[in-house]
Amino acid sequence: MENKKVTSKDWLRIDLIQKAASGQLTASQAAQGLGVSVRQVRRLIATLRKKGAEGLLHGNRGKDSPARTPEAIRKEVIRLLETDFADYSTAQARDDLEEFHHITLSYSTVSRLRREAGLRSPRRHRTATHRARRERAGREGLLLQADGSPHDWLEGRGPRLTLIAYVDDATGHIAGATFREQEDAVGYLQVLQAICTTYGVPRTLYTDQHTLFGPPPEATLAQKLRGELPQSHVARVLQALGIVRIPAHSPQAKGRVERLFGTLQDRLPKELRRAGACTLPAANAVLAAYIPRHNARFGRTPREGESAYRSWPQGLVMERVFCFHYERTVHLDNTIAFGGLRLPLPPSPTRRHYARARVAVEMRLDGQLDVYYQEERIASFRHAPDVPVRVDHFTPAEPLVYAPTELPEAEGDEGQEQVEKEPYKPAADHPWRHSPIGQRARVRQRG
Repeated sequence: MENKKVTSKDWLRIDLIQKAASGQLTASQAAQGLGVSVRQVRRLIATLRKKGAEGLLHGNRGKDSPARTPEAIRKEVIRLLETDFADYSTAQARDDLEEFHHITLSYSTVSRLRREAGLRSPRRHRTATHRARRERAGREGLLLQADGSPHDWLEGRGPRLTLIAYVDDATGHIAGATFREQEDAVGYLQVLQAICTTYGVPRTLYTDQHTLFGPPPEATLAQKLRGELPQSHVARVLQALGIVRIPAHSPQAKGRVERLFGTLQDRLPKELRRAGACTLPAANAVLAAYIPRHNARFGRTPREGESAYRSWPQGLVMERVFCFHYERTVHLDNTIAFGGLRLPLPPSPTRRHYARARVAVEMRLDGQLDVYYQEERIASFRHAPDVPVRVDHFTPAEPLVYAPTELPEAEGDEGQEQVEKEPYKPAADHPWRHSPIGQRARVRQRG
């Protein structure tokens, strides 16, 4: 029994069986002391006489379990937990071991190896607080939650970014997401347009009370004259698509998207680090590749199989819905003001100029500006591709060309010279000549 660890319980078992074998105890007394049957005591007595006291111990005592993780794998996992996965949670370490290192272990095994190596998980879990959670939506597309998360996603390798994400309440899937320099209407509309193109139009949107979704604090003068209520750009798009917006009054109310950001802030920086992303475009490329893996790992099946996404409404042009609408008055030099610039309007087949006319300006999500007069597009300006798109800002891709614009000529046949008219002289019997003013004028002419 040199290679087998013998416990105090084992010594008691050996002592009772030896006494029963020597006649000091009856088989019934030994069975009562061990809590086994009399027949089992007789089997143990026969084993003692045949194999000795060591035979009373289990045959696998002192041997490694056949299910034990091989030592080479244990050392490799501990090495990764100490180096590459030092700031990984246990769940993410287990997932990445399987995906990138082809080492399949259970969560409990990775957690045990971490404890055996004296390492602690970097993620701390607060004591659970009981809350009556709202039941998930029954169908996919019935309710989406949207929010933005500013965070040091690039871990100092690049600018501080904001992640804008939409999560489906029924499945927990990331319906769409993008990195932006800041939380803005362009980011929310870009993701919503991608969702409408890929899945369809959602029924309801759950957001916080950010000013991007609510009405502006005061209506413009044109809106007051027309009796219209002020409306933000995002609210106008939601109204056009028939999407009902539910404003949340606390972060806990939209806990689905808040918990999503907790998971992404733990996992996504490691993905960006592994890819070496240090710019906004590179971060969005990594995010696009990560979302399908995230949905496969954390998504769930909805209670009802039928999708609640609606098809695109007939009669609506997507590029004219997902844009920013403005109104401008054309200056006398046939230009409009936008983003601190004066944009020249070219002549059209129907008009040479639009001075003093009211025109509609639509800014696309790619930054392009389209100018409309009475629903006719009269000008288009491309945005510089290397400059991020921001609301109320425009950077032209080509230099602006200003051409002199001729104002309307005096009435008469075009191409004919205008004859200079002689000044009008009142007749001799005109009442004006007999008035005091007329008499003084005649005196001045004579003098």
